[in-house]
Amino acid sequence: MNWLENKKLYLIIDTSYVKPENAVSVCEEMCESGADIIQLRDKNLSDKDKYNLSLEIRKITSKYNIPFIVNDRLDIALSVDADGIHLGQDDLPVPTAREIINRYQKSMIIGLSTHSYDQAIEASKLPIDYLATGPLFPTQTKPDYIPIGLEQAKLVVNEIKDKPVFGIGNINKDTISDVLASGINRIVVVSAILKSENRKESIGFFKKLL
Repeated sequence: MNWLENKKLYLIIDTSYVKPENAVSVCEEMCESGADIIQLRDKNLSDKDKYNLSLEIRKITSKYNIPFIVNDRLDIALSVDADGIHLGQDDLPVPTAREIINRYQKSMIIGLSTHSYDQAIEASKLPIDYLATGPLFPTQTKPDYIPIGLEQAKLVVNEIKDKPVFGIGNINKDTISDVLASGINRIVVVSAILKSENRKESIGFFKKLL
């Protein structure tokens, strides 16, 4: 989709790093500082609280005209009129998600996480709008996943030309130069922003490099 063409800095509000009561203000700060895409990722809230939080974040992203993606939960994404849903390898199958979205006559982005070259190639054949490849490096966010490394990620980027590919996994101020040198120019950043003492400055740092 055309709206993805210039989207390079994908930021995730992860409630394992940010208290849910602070998530809305963090979202506002991210939007003000130049985020291209915002995703909410939460594994702990009740469905009701997750819905309410998604609704508040949707209001902010709409104000700044920034795409809002909900992690995992298609029902919540649809209920708050999010711009998209991001799925993992063990979540609802992509064709099923697309069928449900079409049934509601919605135009919604679908993103998919991939953790190897083979997964990425298979993902590119599915009705998705973008894919994430990683983790590029060991990360506390996904401690059980083996890093794919920059060489394999580079192969993915070079092979898949018809869909945006975002690198993910411990991309920070120390690793970003190597990431960009590998040819990856779209990134997902989590802890490097959420744990930063100055989020606005950190977002500006990545934004300038991209």
